[in-house]
Amino acid sequence: MTKSVLLLFSSLFYFQLAYSQFSIVDDSTDMRIQSSALEKIDKRFRLDKDNDFELRLWIFPKTTDKSTNLSLFILSNKSGSWNARLFQNAWSKEKMNEAILKKEELEQLWKNLNNNNVLTIPKAWTLIDKKGDNIIQDADEVLFSFELLTKQAVRHYAYKCPDKFSREYNYIEAYKNVAAIIKYIIDFAGLNISIICATNSVQHQVSYVYRP
Repeated sequence: MTKSVLLLFSSLFYFQLAYSQFSIVDDSTDMRIQSSALEKIDKRFRLDKDNDFELRLWIFPKTTDKSTNLSLFILSNKSGSWNARLFQNAWSKEKMNEAILKKEELEQLWKNLNNNNVLTIPKAWTLIDKKGDNIIQDADEVLFSFELLTKQAVRHYAYKCPDKFSREYNYIEAYKNVAAIIKYIIDFAGLNISIICATNSVQHQVSYVYRP
């Protein structure tokens, strides 16, 4: 068998593996409210637009929080190689910056996210409690907005206070998954975020702090 034929079979095998590994259901009709920030980041930092897969986590601060700005974490895979980037102050032209991330353990990070069903998390507004009622997320809290992109599909979902909801509704797996996914990413990226969520007039605080 010639080298060119072997190369062809290897390429086909890789693309088949990559497609199955990152298979998502397309829901690209969703609005992407962060698109303007992405354009600013791309213009300054030149994002790779030819990845086989991207997971983007946008962290929107509370609207009443004037000291915190929008952050974007991107985990990508291209031809079997993993990469990660973190952009902070994404709404500020003057303060926008890219943090330096370690490149080790990216494959393990992906395994941890994948083990928590990151590709198939349902949209928060579809979740219901034991009475069959939709669960209402807090109006003004830190928002974790996920984007999943392949060359075939795009999907989106967003959650507020997943750790709080995972305790209140411990029978709903999605909240546990999202809380774990966020912690894995925040620990890896070295972010320090304190989230305070109201629970029956009691303040429920979750602090994600990176400790190297």
